[in-house]
Amino acid sequence: MDSTITVVKLSGKALNATPELEQLFSAMRSKPCVVVHGGGVEVDSLLSKLGFASTRLDGLRVTGKEELYYITGALAGSCGRYLQADATRAGLKPLSLLCSDYEFLKVKRLDPKYGEVGSCKPNACRGVYDLLEHGFTPIFCSLGICADGSILNINADDVAAAAAAALDARLIFLSDVPGVLDEEGQLISSLSSVKAQQLQATGVISGGMAVKVQQAFAAAAQCHHGVVIASIFDPKVIAWIKDGSACGTLVES
Repeated sequence: MDSTITVVKLSGKALNATPELEQLFSAMRSKPCVVVHGGGVEVDSLLSKLGFASTRLDGLRVTGKEELYYITGALAGSCGRYLQADATRAGLKPLSLLCSDYEFLKVKRLDPKYGEVGSCKPNACRGVYDLLEHGFTPIFCSLGICADGSILNINADDVAAAAAAALDARLIFLSDVPGVLDEEGQLISSLSSVKAQQLQATGVISGGMAVKVQQAFAAAAQCHHGVVIASIFDPKVIAWIKDGSACGTLVES
């Protein structure tokens, strides 16, 4: 088995791609992998049904204490457990976890203007290494517990970047978009920091993608691997998991 660890970040829009997830998880059987997932689509739907308005600030979900109760149920409950079930069917030994479990990532509260929202950074890897060495596949949701015992909502891209940095791992962000697109909507196969700054200045890269690109560059700077942004529906993703073949947009520091 290849000893290089791979972190796969799944966006909320990738969670319902059942056939593609089955192929993805099957490809992970020969690799030590860590999964990080969001759940924005499920959370938006749930909150809307409950009468809550979803607000984002600087690409982050503003999270009140009442909303957090339901977000925790969606992310740590249904999203994580269904992924665990999918991974089990594919022959993996998955565990659904918070990003702060095993003291893996240290969680800190962000500015109060975001509500119950935090950031995270690498802390202790021994527990996750032990899980991988025993054949388990950790599946981390984008929730964590900070020092005062509060559960905080964390941007899933932030969690994935911190996980990759902690484990010196390869990292791929998977959603329903093929990668980073230029002004004409064409895929950029390789993205430099200069080009990213230009696209952000003109508004081509904005919102959630701006956060994703920022985290991709941060992770690439801390690891010895480029970071890929791609679509769960791109068949080339399976080859990337297995042998590193090109797919999506490659971000390098």
